[in-house]
Amino acid sequence: MENMVDGFKLMGIGMGMVFLFLALMVWVINATAKLLAPYAHLLAEPVAARSGSGEVRSGRAASDNDLLSAVVAAVHRHRSRR
Repeated sequence: MENMVDGFKLMGIGMGMVFLFLALMVWVINATAKLLAPYAHLLAEPVAARSGSGEVRSGRAASDNDLLSAVVAAVHRHRSRR
C-alpha cells in the first residue's frame, strides 16, 4: 500500500511539473507575440505575384502551384524510369 501512495505522489509531482512547464511555455509564447507585434509588417508575405499567363496570384498560391508542379514532375520522372 505504501508503494501505491509513493507512486501517486510521484505521478502528481510529474504531472504538476509538466503542467507548469506547459503553462510557462504558453506565457513565453504570448509574451513574445506581444513583444514582436510592432515588427509583424516585416514578416508579411508579398501581396501578389504574376504567373506566366498574366493572371494575378497571391504569393502563397504561387508557391503552392510551383510545389505541386515540382511534385508532379518528380512522380512522372520516377514512373517513367521503371
